[in-house]
Amino acid sequence: MAVISQWFWNERFWLPDNVTWADLKSDEFHHYPEMSDLYIVLPIAIFIYTLRIALEKMVFSRIGVMFGIRSSSNQLRPIDNLVLERVYLSVSRTPDDSRLKGLSKQLDWSEKQVEAWFHLRRAQDRASRLQKFNETLWRFIFYLCIFVYGCRVQLHHKFYEDLRSCWLGYPLLAIDDYLYRYYIVTLAFYCSLMISQFTDIRRKDFWIMLTHHIVTLFLVTFSWMVNFVRIGSVIIAIHDASDVFLELAKLLRYIKYLMLCNISFAMFTIVFFVTRLYIYPVYVIPSIYNSPDIVGFHNSWYIFFALTCSLVLMHAFWAYLILKVVYSIAFRGKTDDSRSDSESDMCLEEDGNRRGGGGGDDKSDGSNGFAHQTYN
Repeated sequence: MAVISQWFWNERFWLPDNVTWADLKSDEFHHYPEMSDLYIVLPIAIFIYTLRIALEKMVFSRIGVMFGIRSSSNQLRPIDNLVLERVYLSVSRTPDDSRLKGLSKQLDWSEKQVEAWFHLRRAQDRASRLQKFNETLWRFIFYLCIFVYGCRVQLHHKFYEDLRSCWLGYPLLAIDDYLYRYYIVTLAFYCSLMISQFTDIRRKDFWIMLTHHIVTLFLVTFSWMVNFVRIGSVIIAIHDASDVFLELAKLLRYIKYLMLCNISFAMFTIVFFVTRLYIYPVYVIPSIYNSPDIVGFHNSWYIFFALTCSLVLMHAFWAYLILKVVYSIAFRGKTDDSRSDSESDMCLEEDGNRRGGGGGDDKSDGSNGFAHQTYN
């Protein structure tokens, strides 16, 4: 085991030439990032996940009900039928016409009855609007808090004024309590997202989101281990900026404040393109690319640079989805959610009058288009 540990923590892989782990040992005056600092991340992640479950059940659900959001307990459920249940689970959730005819003859039901059973069964598996509201409210609160704190960190250190300051003095760059808390809480949150990824509402981009969480976790952890924490904090802040507006737009969609939702989604689109497709690739990536002039080339730098570049590809994918939304609204008047499964938005009940900015039929034209788009 000692041999494996020695091989894994080889200084010539992780650190520049003439630098050893002993040089990065914290003392009473300086705190450098250490692997032992990360032992607390998993307990905090479990606490965050537990806190989320408790808040969703005891607080968020009540807030949703206050806004008239109904839970799935009120929806119709299909009658128990072992034959149809077996087909639904093992063959197809949406049987074709020939299979519908066969099941109709087998059960002595009409084809419409069989089709209605599958429709209700699919609706039963879909997350309720209240569940979507709860998940979104949790993410909105966290993203808002962590973004505000991230701004506090950047204002304190002013890395954004000159990104070269993220590298000067490397690797002997001590961290303060601001950076320590920012990194640890961010890591813990993404660990909790890895857990909840398998229990939350499943979207079409499940695998790309899972990949994003894995890359983010690895990137944040890796930057901590090689003490790229300063530039790492800038990257985290840039990514958190647009998420706040996205989750707010989704919340406003669920409670039917459509005009405010449109405004929030527009703000999300602008901030997303400015931060992730302009600031990040134009300023941050070149800063990392040119950093060997200060920190020198070493193996861990290549990995870090590859990880940061992979995020650009993911940004391009989400930008494509956003542009599809904008195109659908502007030229087609359609309001489908490209991330949702085919029937996932049917649980957004069309129930009554619009609040705070709505008016008319939701599906009448593209005027409320942003309100129907709920990207993550």
